[in-house]
Amino acid sequence: VLELGAPMSRDTRPWHAEMFFASIMKFVRTLLGEDVMLDELRFRHARPDYAERYAPFFGVPVTFGQSRDALLFDPALLDEPLEGDYPALHSQAEFLVRQRMARLHRREALTGRVRRVLADNPALLRGGLEELAAALALGPRTLQRRLRAEGQSFAGLKDDVRRERALALLARAGDDIEAISEGLGFSDRRSFTRAFRRWTGSTPRRYRRDSLRAG
Repeated sequence: VLELGAPMSRDTRPWHAEMFFASIMKFVRTLLGEDVMLDELRFRHARPDYAERYAPFFGVPVTFGQSRDALLFDPALLDEPLEGDYPALHSQAEFLVRQRMARLHRREALTGRVRRVLADNPALLRGGLEELAAALALGPRTLQRRLRAEGQSFAGLKDDVRRERALALLARAGDDIEAISEGLGFSDRRSFTRAFRRWTGSTPRRYRRDSLRAG
């Protein structure tokens, strides 16, 4: 059932509903073909003197004095393929969708590349945006702009990779905490401990101890 917008009083001129449904039905037949089956057209206004002209004009049975202005049809029509399409409009819409998807793909690919490059080259964790941009063969401003467009930042991604690497290294016996701190690009052990507390609420030493006990 397709109903006409907001309720109207019965004193409202009937032409408003008639024009609305005439336009809708023309559009439906343009898209689905002239032989599309519609069930009934209902109007709230009283039956006029020229009521016999309605059914031939609209191409469906028409009733008057109903509780609502509505066009009744089989819901299956909503799943029908559109015969009277507009190729140029559809091509434009498809182009815009593909363009949007390509931008999203590039952004997601860039974030993944940044994470992978930082994880595979820990020395970059000690550097800045310029060093990372050079490793990605991008200009610093281009890298910064593309990350910002995705809602990311160099500092945020660097922090994420540092955290993931710190958790992995501390969860096993190996390098001492001082070496881990240096490998992650922190200026000193104290800076690493502050960052680790922010990430986990614990210290590196306590986290390692608990991880090794749990293992």
